[in-house]
Amino acid sequence: MAALAVVAIVVEVVVSGVRWPGGPLGLGGEGRAEACISVVGDEVVAFGQQVQPTADLEVERAELLDTQGVELVDVVVMPLRGDAVAIGAMRLAGIEGDGPDGEGIPWDERVPAQGARLQAGTRYDVVVLLRGVGTTGVLRVEYRSGGARYAAEGIIVFELARSCA
Repeated sequence: MAALAVVAIVVEVVVSGVRWPGGPLGLGGEGRAEACISVVGDEVVAFGQQVQPTADLEVERAELLDTQGVELVDVVVMPLRGDAVAIGAMRLAGIEGDGPDGEGIPWDERVPAQGARLQAGTRYDVVVLLRGVGTTGVLRVEYRSGGARYAAEGIIVFELARSCA
């Protein structure tokens, strides 16, 4: 009987750490897409990916897989309400200061991805800030929703180059 109790506890601990694919946050679909931006010097560039969760969730971790020559500076989330504009790919200097409000980018509303709470039905831009010259794999977001843990992977791989051909 004691052995069964120990096995039950071990199974509970193992299962509670499992992250299931799917869930209420989609980061793309099937296949892969590439995004390239040319960089000058040591500048930081931003790549945004729009999402719209189907249930409330909390982001536990956001990371890029397989980076080569590229530093992940940060991952942030900003809400896209009304006519707010998402960041596609741009140099960070283009969205700092007074520019975002005039351009419709709600940069001042950004929050760190880790710990961000996303509401069902609201559009968000998950923005990856990068520095360097090289490539990355896809964005992976681990999150919790409705008592379950999930992981979603995007379809976009990023390239930072001196010149995009």
